[in-house]
Order: sequence, then C-alpha cells, then structure tokens
Amino acid sequence: MDFTLSNEQRSWQMTARKFAEEEIRPISVERDEISDPRETFDWEIIKKGSRLGFRTMAVPKEWGGHGTDFVTQALVMTELAKADSAISKTFSQCWKWSHLIAATCTDEQKRRFLQPFLEDDTYLLGKGISEPSAGSDNRLPKRGSPIVLADREVGMVGTSARHYELGPIALGLIKRNVPLDATLLADGVAAAQEVIVDPEVGLHVRPQLG
Repeated sequence: MDFTLSNEQRSWQMTARKFAEEEIRPISVERDEISDPRETFDWEIIKKGSRLGFRTMAVPKEWGGHGTDFVTQALVMTELAKADSAISKTFSQCWKWSHLIAATCTDEQKRRFLQPFLEDDTYLLGKGISEPSAGSDNRLPKRGSPIVLADREVGMVGTSARHYELGPIALGLIKRNVPLDATLLADGVAAAQEVIVDPEVGLHVRPQLG
C-alpha cells in the first residue's frame, strides 16, 4: 500500500502550515489570555482561513466546495492545531456538518444550507445536542428556585452541583410531604422520580435531561 501524499494533499498541508505559522501562532497566546470568552474569537482569522478554503474544504466539488478527502482534512487539522487547537476545531467542525449535509440531505436542503455557507466567510457550522449529563440544555437549577409538584410549590433549591455520573443535581428543602413517585420540577427542569426524602437532608432532585 502506497502512503505517499498526493501533490494536492501536500499543497493543502503546506498552505495550512504557512497560515498557522504566519497568522495563527502570533496571536494564539495573546487571545488565550483574554478572560472574557466572548472576546477570544478572532473573526479576521476565520475570514482569512476561509478565503484559503479551510472552512469549505469538505463540501463536494459539485456543490462548489473543494471536495477534499479525509486524509487531506486530517493534514490540515494537524497543521492548524500546532498553532492553536481551538482555531483548528472551528474550521474542522464545518467539515463534519457540511459533509453530513452533502451526504444525507435532499437537493433542496443542500441549496438551503450549503449555498449560503459557501458564500459567507463567517458562516460556521456546529450542533446543539441533548443527552443525559451533557448537551446544550445541561443547566443547573438556580439557588432559591422553587421545587414544584403539579404547579404547587413544595420546596426550594438550596444549592446545585454537577455530579460526574448523575449530571446536574439539586439539593433542596421540602415544605410538604411528597410521594416518592411524584413528578417534580426544579427551576423548570424535569426532575427524576428517584428522590430521597429525609427530614435532616431534604430532597435530592436529579433533573431528567434529554
């Protein structure tokens, strides 16, 4: 089996290496030290990289992209990550979802998403997921929020934390007797039915996410 890189693969690799050394590395540490996460994102770098094809390289050629293979994408990702893994990830996330759109969506859906994606250097792709102990809705109930049973307040969240196995959990005090099979809400988040009622400890509420 021949593992020699093609001329096209080497070209992408060298372009990514040059961009990483000249454009990304000089700003990487400085941006990493910015305390406000909203200020760390550098749109100028994204625009420059996009104009070199890094954002749209996984879109098939028939839809206006570069149609690069997985080896090429791995080479580019590696070179960019040498300078800043977060910036590399910003580009590689676009490959994952543009490839998925091209492979599974209808032509109408491809036109809806891929065309504006190709035209706008600041159009980025990502995902929002929901699953137990993770995802975009993995939030903690707020301190002082009511614990509710059938629109009736039965207690209050005292504190909350993120358990490494259970995910978000709340510890609250119960004002009234609550059946063990009751459906509870804490800060609007559905709570699991496995609860521990104890006069000394109160009520443990585990949000049921996803």
